[in-house]
Amino acid sequence: MALEGYFPDDPTKPSLHYAVSTLMPLAIPWTNAPMQIGTSFLKSSQDLQLHFGQESAFSSEPLYSTPLIFTESCAGQVNEATVAGSSNSHRDLSADIAGSIGGSALGGSARGQYSKNSDKDESLNKASIHTSFRCGKVTLAHFPSLSRDAIRILRTSSDPSRAFSDKFGDYFVGGYILGGANSTLASGAGASERSSEHLSVSLEVHVLFTSYSDTVNKQSADYSSLGTATLTAFDSLDAYQTEVKASEYEAYRNATQASRDNRQRGAALQERVKARLNAVDLGSSGAQLPWERCAELCRSGLVLELLMLPWAGLRDYRSALSKRE
Repeated sequence: MALEGYFPDDPTKPSLHYAVSTLMPLAIPWTNAPMQIGTSFLKSSQDLQLHFGQESAFSSEPLYSTPLIFTESCAGQVNEATVAGSSNSHRDLSADIAGSIGGSALGGSARGQYSKNSDKDESLNKASIHTSFRCGKVTLAHFPSLSRDAIRILRTSSDPSRAFSDKFGDYFVGGYILGGANSTLASGAGASERSSEHLSVSLEVHVLFTSYSDTVNKQSADYSSLGTATLTAFDSLDAYQTEVKASEYEAYRNATQASRDNRQRGAALQERVKARLNAVDLGSSGAQLPWERCAELCRSGLVLELLMLPWAGLRDYRSALSKRE
């Protein structure tokens, strides 16, 4: 397939095919679940779902004898946004009423007015704050050799890239990006509607020399309002995630407290990340880590993202393709 065929139809949505075609590294948000470096990242051809494979294209012995290196860094950012919108609609309906019946001996007439008015107001407000801080990464000191099975597939398959991808995927976990992230998104929507109706009719009836008149007035008014709020909050260090929908007082109070608590976590994110990093004690920048520390590091909540690297960028991969049988 030509490179043009890999471009996504919607440029705002990432394309895994395009990333692979450009040998572009990826960073996938992660939780506190264990994940071994060197694990394959697969895409199912049936349901297009992404998942991690059970078998790596690396040889086991060279992989686990490759040192893991901790590199310290310090970078953070805070993004805050607020969006507000409102709309109003107004409708008026009015009519004049007039009529008469009978003659000079017996008859009557009526005259009046009818009106109906309605107003509708709607509003939508959103506020979000996202805080992230990266304190370092853990990566392979060098890339280990591919397994014999992986080399065989690349050298002998009629379509080596597809055959390799079907078994080992396009990417592998090349390291951990350490840090933390915190997000709070609050949104509120409200609507109110007012309506009024007025009917006024004047009647006059006469029978021979007697006349009778009356006036009928009828008025009504209605008012209704509805408000809802939604809170979505996330904190990677504490593996915390919640969504609260509120339309009554107690739920509003719970959502407000949850928002306040999570924003406090976000305000102290840098200090919390550094404290967690000191607690796991990875040593100074450039230190080597034993493979046994991977599970502990994942459980600590410090693995903010998985660094995903393409198999096609490895020297062994390209070398095997150049020596095809």
